[in-house]
Amino acid sequence: MSIFFYFFFVFRPSVHKTKKFREISLVPGKKHACKFYGCGRNDKFNYLVMSLQGKNLADLRREAPKQCFSLSTAVRLGVQILNAIREIHSIGFLHRDIKPSNFAMGRSTATMRKVFMLDFGLARQYPNAKGEIRSPRSAAGFRGTVRYAAVSAHKNKVGRMKEDVDLNVLLEDCPGELFQFAAHLKTLTYPDTPDYDLLESLLIQIINK
Repeated sequence: MSIFFYFFFVFRPSVHKTKKFREISLVPGKKHACKFYGCGRNDKFNYLVMSLQGKNLADLRREAPKQCFSLSTAVRLGVQILNAIREIHSIGFLHRDIKPSNFAMGRSTATMRKVFMLDFGLARQYPNAKGEIRSPRSAAGFRGTVRYAAVSAHKNKVGRMKEDVDLNVLLEDCPGELFQFAAHLKTLTYPDTPDYDLLESLLIQIINK
């Protein structure tokens, strides 16, 4: 059996980043995290070794005939992405850099239809040592990718599990279930946990049409 590895290294010290990835990937039952094999450092850089995956969603979209996914494909990917986000939220982390290039399809025959979440370098643990949700900071430095970052991130406000957007603009011509999806997120306050089962059911309704 062949095993493919992805060797990741950074030239600046990143012990904290390596520790976060290790903690997330080693939690049992996490289906959408790459397998962690080891980490270390030498005199030039820190590194970690994880299972190698296939192409990321940004590249796959660009390679599609019309440079976009079909509605069915997009929503099926959305279900897996939602579950990946749910998994890291369940162990107390926010990813803080959700974008297509940070999700990849599996490389092997067994995982080629499975989505894996990548790059936990900006992830933040939101419960404190006592398991209590951290109080929101009055201001926070920008985190994420400019193109995909929430409005609040551009204003240096603490990221939340929901963001205020103009749904009529964002979801124009989209299935009605996505309006319900976004409407639920808009009801959440800072410490609230999304109803993941409801959100997944809305996506599945679109698939089943």
